[in-house]
Amino acid sequence: DLSEGEFRKVAKAAIKEAREEFDKKIGLALEQQGIAEREAVHLRREPAALRSEMLKLEAAHDKALAEQVTESARQSARQLARECKEIKALTRERDDLEVKFADACAKLLVAKDKASAATTAAEAATRDAKQATRQLASEAGRATLAERKLGRAEAGR
Repeated sequence: DLSEGEFRKVAKAAIKEAREEFDKKIGLALEQQGIAEREAVHLRREPAALRSEMLKLEAAHDKALAEQVTESARQSARQLARECKEIKALTRERDDLEVKFADACAKLLVAKDKASAATTAAEAATRDAKQATRQLASEAGRATLAERKLGRAEAGR
């Protein structure tokens, strides 16, 4: 699901976090090892069985430490994977919203063009109506003059 770039970023972050955890635990282990080494000086004088037991304990400690570091890295990787899925979902949602916004803008432009055309048509209709009104008024004025002339002519007979 992740692009190569995103996968690399997630992997680098997980590795960095695991390294930091490992470094912390290694520091603790080295500190414990230093204590153990000081105690080992005294134990070297003890029988070989005690030294063997000490080595077993150190090996068990190292193994437990490595398991803790590994589990921590796994948990970090799982968390990062969940976060990446969430980011991808949000990115898809954002992309969908951008498409819807672009569609709405296109519809708005079409509506604006239609409104502009309707306004132009209404202005033309208004001009035509004014011109027709003037023509009717002119014809009405001529008809009134003609009626007067006719009335005078009839009155003169």
